[in-house]
Amino acid sequence: MTDDSGILGVSRLGDQSKDSGHHAPPPGTTPPATPTEVKIAAIWQDALSGIPIYRESDFIAIGGDSLALAQVVTELETAYKLKLTVEGVANNLVLKNMADMIDRLMNRSKA
Repeated sequence: MTDDSGILGVSRLGDQSKDSGHHAPPPGTTPPATPTEVKIAAIWQDALSGIPIYRESDFIAIGGDSLALAQVVTELETAYKLKLTVEGVANNLVLKNMADMIDRLMNRSKA
């Protein structure tokens, strides 16, 4: 397939009119999947004025700052009855990673 300039173009794979109804969400829009992710997403939404939060969301990239992060740390400590450091949380700013960190700490505290 060429355009008017004679440059070879790239065609789309498959026929868009044949919709199977099964689509993976676009990258970066996977909803929170675990109970911990759901709870942390709600805490983030409170701190960030209710914006949508996805598993791949990075707290700073979606508008969080140091003051909002401090609020999140306080709320996480209350929700999970853990002692956290801002530095520890700041090293896990993607929702999925933060949830994994909380789950690891909760499992350690049960042992």
